[in-house]
Amino acid sequence: MSTTEDDSTLKVLESRTSRLETLLASHHPAALEGHVAEKVHHLSQKISSIQSDYPEIEDFLKKYETLKVVLAGYKETFIDTDGKQTILLASEEHIKEMAKSLELIQENEKFINSAPMQDVPQLSAELDSIRRTHAAQLCSADAAVNDVDGLVRRYNNVVNLLSETFLHYDQILTAWEKAVGQYDLTF
Repeated sequence: MSTTEDDSTLKVLESRTSRLETLLASHHPAALEGHVAEKVHHLSQKISSIQSDYPEIEDFLKKYETLKVVLAGYKETFIDTDGKQTILLASEEHIKEMAKSLELIQENEKFINSAPMQDVPQLSAELDSIRRTHAAQLCSADAAVNDVDGLVRRYNNVVNLLSETFLHYDQILTAWEKAVGQYDLTF
């Protein structure tokens, strides 16, 4: 585009904006206070202020921007009241079966959410304490077993030494008895 065409396009836009402002001002006296651009700027500031006061709005707008394409196509799939009624009537049996299932679940909820099941979190914490105590007891029991094992080994060593000593003295006595038996010592 040439500069002349740009200028003429800009003039056309300005005249259209001016005409629109005049129309708005004639129908709404409050619009006389300023131009549309000023009003838009003021509204933009208000929206920014609200967004900063409520961060949830910003999160919503981000999610909306992400889903805008999907939501735009969704408008075309809206069903009128008659269509909804037809769907409900067609799925009446399924809805009744689902309601019966939900009632059955509600009747059995006392078993699912029984008092013992409600105590599980508290008992779980207590069980952790018991597990730690049990682990400490296992360590103590292992130490006691090792001590007893050492005592049993020492006991067996003492019994073996006594047995060997007894056998040694028995051999000495047997040898003396044989030696003395060669001499007839009758009195």
